[in-house]
Amino acid sequence: MALGQLQRTFAGSQYLQQLRLLPQSFSLSNSQLVKAAAGLWDKLHPSSSCVVQWLQILGESPAGWLLVLAAFWVLSQCVETGLLGAASLALSGLALLACIFTPAKSLKLTSVDGWIIAYGLTALVACGFSSVQPESLSGFFKVAVMLIAWLGFRSLFGRFPVLIGWTLGIWALSGGAQAVVAWQQLHSTSMEALATWQDPSLDASLQLTRVYGTLPPFNPNLLAGFLIPCLGASLGLWGWQLSEMKTTALVSWGRISVLTILTLLTAWALVATGSRGGYLALAAIGITFVAGSGHLIFRGEATPNTPILKRLWAWGIALVVLSVAALLLKSEKIMARLASIGAGADDSSIAYRFHVYQSAWRMIQDHWLTGIGPGNLTFEAVYGFYMAPGIFALGCYSVPLEVWVEHGIVGLIAFAGLWISTAMAGFWVIDTPGIKPEYRWWAVALLAIWVGQGVYGLFDTVWYRPAVQLTTWATVAAIAVLVSLTQQPANKGLAHD
Repeated sequence: MALGQLQRTFAGSQYLQQLRLLPQSFSLSNSQLVKAAAGLWDKLHPSSSCVVQWLQILGESPAGWLLVLAAFWVLSQCVETGLLGAASLALSGLALLACIFTPAKSLKLTSVDGWIIAYGLTALVACGFSSVQPESLSGFFKVAVMLIAWLGFRSLFGRFPVLIGWTLGIWALSGGAQAVVAWQQLHSTSMEALATWQDPSLDASLQLTRVYGTLPPFNPNLLAGFLIPCLGASLGLWGWQLSEMKTTALVSWGRISVLTILTLLTAWALVATGSRGGYLALAAIGITFVAGSGHLIFRGEATPNTPILKRLWAWGIALVVLSVAALLLKSEKIMARLASIGAGADDSSIAYRFHVYQSAWRMIQDHWLTGIGPGNLTFEAVYGFYMAPGIFALGCYSVPLEVWVEHGIVGLIAFAGLWISTAMAGFWVIDTPGIKPEYRWWAVALLAIWVGQGVYGLFDTVWYRPAVQLTTWATVAAIAVLVSLTQQPANKGLAHD
């Protein structure tokens, strides 16, 4: 079996060099490793040439990967955690094998990738210093599975950037599908009341019936966490299609109409979850999209549609503000739910979280440097020594706080570095002229998703559910790939590729 020499070069971008987040450049050649692995594979498996051929075909077929990713994201919405973890490992393994056995373009390492590696190392250190080793090893395995998934997405998106747009499209369609299910649940007489914990002092007539979709274990907050990337994706794709709209083309109008419907359905479903963190994330997504799209429209490269887009941008903001105001005036239930955000300890759910936060702070004081160790089982094993009487919890209900408790201050620094660096990278792509217009609009979508998930994670830990966390690592991988594309020497030609 003849395999072409495979060499990947990792180099820090000029942007990252200026920030001094990574060395200026370094390279890693794995051609000898690939040849040795291929030779060993041939000896162990005489019929392996057929397998390698299939891997090579898949490695060169973006359409094939589209089908694989579509099946994966559909699966993520209806299977339990263990099966989804196995599916993510299978996807990543297949992606990495296809990458090994087919030639690839050079891959640039960005600061985003560096912070992810640092975050993974802090999990390893926290596991090593944990006082409950078996539970921490289990937690570290879960972190490793997610990082392997990130590596698979990074490999796929780096090889086929078009998969970023298709992934956003899959998420947008998924949001619409979940909204249809939510509508059915809302109008079903046999709907189960799941995760409907609301303040008992609130009048029963003001309590929402909360939808939960198809994601196990059927929790409205989990559905809200999943809908965040779906909404950001549909908004970004909608803006992209508007920017390339052809007034005489039915296809353009068809795409815009479909994306408009998907955006409205997903936004409605997010509101119907009754998740207060989801409401805050919804506002964060909207603000980020308005800022990112406004930057492209008013400060980006002029197109024939720019005058129309400027008017639509202004009219769109006014229409959304009026629609939200009308919704709040019409729905006393949603108004009461929003008002409860500022109720503080007067709301039973918020008061419960305050008790958990206080216990988490006491844990931090005793394990501030390296944490108690990663994983929910580790948290459960240690939390009992710090909990307030009768206040049981499975997590901290705040992702940054959870990271600090489990990984220590070094983990929190790495995690904060990852979020800040990714947000900066997203804006960097939006602000970079000369690249394909869709890349910049995809960056708007991804940045909106990133900010929305960050805001939601401040007040809930459903982010640790694989169905939600996998969208995060795919978002990180996509932003890192787009940043690397802006650093290509001939990036001015990308717009015409």
